Amino acid sequence: MSSFDMYRAAEEFETFQNTSLSCHRETTQAPMSPKSWGNKIRHFFGFEDPDTYKPPPAIEGKKTLILDLDETLIHSSDFPPHDAVEYFLCGDPQFYVYKRPGLDSFLRMCNEKFDTFIFTFGDRQYAEPVLDTLCPFINQSHRLYRDSCEMKSGTVKKDLGIFHRPKKDLILIDDNSAAMHFNPKNTIMIERWFGIPQDSALIDWLPPILNECSLAEDVRLVISQYSTPRRIRSSGSRKY
Repeated sequence: MSSFDMYRAAEEFETFQNTSLSCHRETTQAPMSPKSWGNKIRHFFGFEDPDTYKPPPAIEGKKTLILDLDETLIHSSDFPPHDAVEYFLCGDPQFYVYKRPGLDSFLRMCNEKFDTFIFTFGDRQYAEPVLDTLCPFINQSHRLYRDSCEMKSGTVKKDLGIFHRPKKDLILIDDNSAAMHFNPKNTIMIERWFGIPQDSALIDWLPPILNECSLAEDVRLVISQYSTPRRIRSSGSRKY
């Protein structure tokens, strides 16, 4: 890389660091082309390429569960949530992290029954402090961030091949339709959550499905029965 390219990469990275919270969180589409400044930043500052991630050994007798973060488990905002929604403050400057109803019990269940990973398109600077508060029992080797994602035609791709596990043992929970597109047989789509308190997806919808998966010889046979996201009807409103 030339000195000019290094300067440009550093300059653009500084601009990136000063963007709003939404730029650090997950988005449905990649904010920029992977052939633009993104790759320069990744290599110049030593971020991992997706194919350099080395997963920990599989846990014998447990399926591998991969959970998306934003709008699947939490929602982040500069504004406080509805009074009935649990939250915590994170970051500097601080922002609100809303917890999807039933989240704490759900994560404990996942940790007991599965080899559980978090795989988010949110960047490490944003997501790591959130996870440290939310699920400190999910260690660093089980957390994957934006630099482990790929971009395909401007869309985020989470390549399950990086886990080096049989596809029959892999379950991905995600609200992004791209996950279903790239991993159709291993993805359970969950409705995107923005803070509505009348939501029970993690309480009475998803746990029974995951229990079936934990007992199945091939999780894809279970997942095929739930190929579309659950639609949650609610008359509640968010407090902004």
